[in-house]
Amino acid sequence: MTKVNPFPLVVLMIFSIGIRSVYAQSIVKGLLKSEIGEPIAYANIGIEGSKYGTSSFEDGTFELKLPKEIESTLITFSAIGFSTKELAISDLLSENNLVVTLGEKERVLDEVIVKPENLQQTSFGTWRSLGGKSLSFSRPAKGAEMAALIKASHQPYRLDKITIRIGSDNLKYYQMRCRFYYVDPITGQPSDDLILGNFIEQTNTNKGKLVFDFSGQNIWLESDIFMSFEWITDKKQSEKIIELYEKMPKDFFKEYKKEYPDLIGQIFNDEEIRMVDSTGVVRFRSELSKKDSKYLKERDKRKPRVFLRTTEGAGKTYYRSSSHGKWIFYPEDIITTVEISY
Repeated sequence: MTKVNPFPLVVLMIFSIGIRSVYAQSIVKGLLKSEIGEPIAYANIGIEGSKYGTSSFEDGTFELKLPKEIESTLITFSAIGFSTKELAISDLLSENNLVVTLGEKERVLDEVIVKPENLQQTSFGTWRSLGGKSLSFSRPAKGAEMAALIKASHQPYRLDKITIRIGSDNLKYYQMRCRFYYVDPITGQPSDDLILGNFIEQTNTNKGKLVFDFSGQNIWLESDIFMSFEWITDKKQSEKIIELYEKMPKDFFKEYKKEYPDLIGQIFNDEEIRMVDSTGVVRFRSELSKKDSKYLKERDKRKPRVFLRTTEGAGKTYYRSSSHGKWIFYPEDIITTVEISY
């Protein structure tokens, strides 16, 4: 397992960077680095609560395309182990060589947890699929992630291993980052990062599962938390994905976005268009024509994506389509097993 611990990977490469406007878009390009000058890899960059987000590449560089009408808003820059920074897009547009620096976050000493002398092991979750459904990462926007609630019956507990059922289409390999969030006491959604480390796993596409092994990390928890799985792409893979998507220009949601600007578009079983709110409630639906349904099925055969298997259950799952995007409720469980000691 590839563990980048406790803070993000750094690769010593620096590129010339800037910001330019193309047609009705502003393209924010730059380098994200630490206070000691090291590039910060796989940091999250985006507009809070929106669909506009990305993450930095392995060399710390990033690129974010934004519509010109939102140039008055703020971009949020964050990375595990670093302080968050918000900058106005309008200020960034005047920079020819943009470098954003993040300071290392002060580590607060953890509260002492009384640990049992004789540990017992157990696991929970499910490995069975009812209905053969899945929740997929299928957009070129980076920073997309899915979160599931860890609700252990024994607390405090040591986190030992997490295994998820996963697959992909038209990709030779993929990388996933496992991260953890506190539970918002009001909304029940993922909230602030619980900094346990930066855990990234890469695998080929034919294994059908992905394992995050925390043996030796000595991670002790005493409350319910969200575990999240974030799709990480390197520069080469990202360019390939964008190239493939440019060959699939049809936007099925275009006419509905004008009428329902605050809703999120979904395509259900390649048969129906749905517009849902942030709680996952369907506010509008429309049946696809046979021609469009056939087009989607053919397109899906070529579309690069990573998907997590899901099953019927309590439905404590949330997802978002890009960095710092809005969490959307999903009424099924991610198929996963969690191994703990207590």
